[in-house]
Amino acid sequence: MKKLVLLYGALALLALGVRAQTPEYTAKMTRMLELSGSDAVMKELPKQMIGMMKQQVPAMPDSVSRQIEDLMAEYFPKMLEMMTPIYAKYYTEEDLDGLIAFYESPLGKKMASTQPLILKEVMGVVPQWAAEFGSKMSEIVKSAKIQTQP
Repeated sequence: MKKLVLLYGALALLALGVRAQTPEYTAKMTRMLELSGSDAVMKELPKQMIGMMKQQVPAMPDSVSRQIEDLMAEYFPKMLEMMTPIYAKYYTEEDLDGLIAFYESPLGKKMASTQPLILKEVMGVVPQWAAEFGSKMSEIVKSAKIQTQP
């Protein structure tokens, strides 16, 4: 009986993995990411990474920046491929249909268009928050007389 239950469990997991790899599922997931603005945020990552690199290495030539952008364009589809089974664990195709319908609605469009703006503003306050939080955390550690490594 245990073997039969394990066999059914394995088949169910295999079916989930197969569903995650179907072109239809991937197309729906990609459409949902486009409509939600998530793909635009992911495509901004190279620019943000390059910006941080240029702060650390101001003499970095523009040709290197372009190479990194090209590399990201080459690897972006691989990231989507790797994300598909993760999304499939949490969202069925019917869920994706519902999300697509939401992001095609006026409220969904508003959310998609404002998320990058909100994220940018949030990232602007994170350093202040982190400094305050870090200071308070250090006070707690010091008051507890916890030894830290140098």
